[in-house]
This record gives sequence, structure tokens and C-alpha cells, in this order.
Amino acid sequence: MLLSDLRMIGLARRAGKVAIGREAVRVALRTGRAKLLVLAHDAPEKVHIHFRALADACNVPVAEVIGKAELGHQVGRGPVAMIAVCEEQFARGILSKCAAQEAARKKSASASPSEEGTQVRNRPRPRRHPRRAP
Repeated sequence: MLLSDLRMIGLARRAGKVAIGREAVRVALRTGRAKLLVLAHDAPEKVHIHFRALADACNVPVAEVIGKAELGHQVGRGPVAMIAVCEEQFARGILSKCAAQEAARKKSASASPSEEGTQVRNRPRPRRHPRRAP
């Protein structure tokens, strides 16, 4: 996600239209208030599976964004694995920006030269500490 998308999430939080955390998101999804589920890409796999299934059952779109720390920073908390946007206009704005970013990413990937035939070499990892003198 772009920085402007994150600002829109922060704006939604300041407007009081965001549910933050597992329980609040679960309640928002089940009561039908959630219009968009935003998951951090580094959230645990079980969280992704459970909440994507819950969002699919409730017909709520899902956006996967930056890490938990940055998502939490945007909503004024510590690391946050997920939020639910509960306002239609905010959800539409965030989804449109995500779609535009995804289209730009696909366009740049198709414009890049093909990597077929190239070999990837495993380079040795650099040493963290110099060797001690004997």
C-alpha cells in the first residue's frame, strides 16, 4: 500500500470508523458493520485463514497491506494484525487505491525483461563479526 492509503486508514480511525484487533474485528464482521477487512501481511497464517474465511462468509472484501508495526502506527497503537473499516466511503477509497497500485505493479512486471534462462546464484552470507586474531 502507498503512504496515501495509510493516511486514509488513519483518517478513518480518527473519524471513529475503524475496529481494531481480533475481537473488535470479529464483532464488526458478524454484525455487518465491517465494509473492508485490512490484514497485515506479517500476521500469523492462522489469522489470515480464519479472518479471510469469516470475511468471505460476510461478503466483505479483504486488503493485505504492510506489516503489523506500520499498520499499528497508522491507527495510533502498537503492532496490529488487522482492522475493519466500518464506513463505505473509506472502504471504497482504500480499495480503489489498492486496485490502482496492483494494476501498476502488474504493468511494471509485464514491462520488465524476461528472466527466463537466468541463473540465481547462492552467495555466501556476509560475516557479522570479523574473525578473531589467533
